[in-house]
Amino acid sequence: MPDYLTHVPLAEFGTQQELQLLVLLVSAAALLLLADPLRIPYPILLVLGGLVLGFTPGLPDLTLPCLGHGPAVHLSGLTGTPTVVNIWGSWCGPCQAETRYLSSVYDAAKGKVRFLGVDTEDDPKSALDFAPHVSPPMHYPQVVDKDKKLLIGLNLPSAVPTTVFVDASGRVVHIAHAPYRNATSLRTDIQRYLGVTV
Repeated sequence: MPDYLTHVPLAEFGTQQELQLLVLLVSAAALLLLADPLRIPYPILLVLGGLVLGFTPGLPDLTLPCLGHGPAVHLSGLTGTPTVVNIWGSWCGPCQAETRYLSSVYDAAKGKVRFLGVDTEDDPKSALDFAPHVSPPMHYPQVVDKDKKLLIGLNLPSAVPTTVFVDASGRVVHIAHAPYRNATSLRTDIQRYLGVTV
């Protein structure tokens, strides 16, 4: 074992084999990141980048048009305010169910956390018809991603809903792959990953 690791008590890591495996994994991760970080799936890149280099990537460099009337949104430019990005479709039952929780937390979080909805693989007319019928209504900005560019750019499965938590510096700090079943769990994740109490 290298000398620089011998001063660390093995009790902190378990057995000597576990420590050697940890060193091997961290070394392999560093080589992967340095060799070609664009070929590594995004969730793995988040973990490895944070462990090895202290680097956490941001949202892809995409500009998506507004759902309805309004300005397009440049995703990699979402900095300055912590952001919750919810990827959804009007055809998705779990998306429909969680939207009321997103809307109510958005109403409580105004000014502290930015919300952005990304309607994906959907007919914009259906999405526009759906948005005002949520109770409370979806008042936060919505953009259209017909071709799943955001999901592809994040190397995520095409399953929706997916909620992406982005800190104020623009780094993706967490990705939730399941629908929120209540407002409390969404508030808890905002506190845990964005450091904001809502």
